[in-house]
Amino acid sequence: MEKKFRLRKSKDFLQFRSGRKTYSDQLLRILFRFNCTSFSRVGFSVGKNVGNAVTRNRIKRRLREIVVLSDLLSSFQGDLIIIAKPNSGKSSFDDIRNSLISLVKRI
Repeated sequence: MEKKFRLRKSKDFLQFRSGRKTYSDQLLRILFRFNCTSFSRVGFSVGKNVGNAVTRNRIKRRLREIVVLSDLLSSFQGDLIIIAKPNSGKSSFDDIRNSLISLVKRI
């Protein structure tokens, strides 16, 4: 995933305080807001309540791979933050993929 399609700076994450929509299920929560750019961006947040560093990095790699493989960014124009809940650390790749795809369809 190219850098221009990722939210990496804290100021980008702080812009989600207002004007956002939130959708969640048992594994993930997504925050969505429209942007003025011609492309969509995505950011990932995996807290320490998910597991140790190995588990958190595995979840981030899985989420990045799901976004790239399923081409989620082409379906809308906006910024998206994906937040992993504690149950996602014990879930399989398919469970996380199904959860993320169902949440993005709700946008």
